[in-house]
Amino acid sequence: MEGKTAGVTRRAGVVSAAVALALVACAPTRSAVVAQHSPPAAASPGVPSPSPAQEKPVLAPGEHGVRSRHGRLPVFRRPDPSSKPKGSVDMVNPWNDELTLLVTEAVRDANGHAWYEVLLPERPNGSEGWVRDRDVDVVRLHERIEIDLSKYSLTYFRDDELVDRFRVGIGQPQWPTPTGTFYV
Repeated sequence: MEGKTAGVTRRAGVVSAAVALALVACAPTRSAVVAQHSPPAAASPGVPSPSPAQEKPVLAPGEHGVRSRHGRLPVFRRPDPSSKPKGSVDMVNPWNDELTLLVTEAVRDANGHAWYEVLLPERPNGSEGWVRDRDVDVVRLHERIEIDLSKYSLTYFRDDELVDRFRVGIGQPQWPTPTGTFYV
């Protein structure tokens, strides 16, 4: 939360930044959602149409996640086929549930391969990394939570339908509740 007083703090960013998306491990859908591509721009005389490598995959923010095709998922600092992974993520949690990572951006490299920027299940909150399309399956997310700090509420949705609402506590000015989108 940002602001000078607790009252201002609770209201600031309620709509714009207080939305937290939960990637619920029990979301079983492995639908065959693939990255859609932007339609080529209309070519002007003398201007070449973009090549497939220049087209950017389009994924609606907060609506897609990735699941690993392997046990551990290599994670990169940038979407560059010549770079080495900065590390890897174990894609099964301690309860043996398969993890789904939220996609925040999608791009194509010079070779035309898709890369997905994802939120990582690590500290600090908001940690991100890039994963290759060949290592993951893109899935549509069906569940999310939204937290409204001013109403002390957490709202749970499945397929954009309200499932339940809960009262929640929030931080104090000296330990503010962070706002934004996080891996849960």
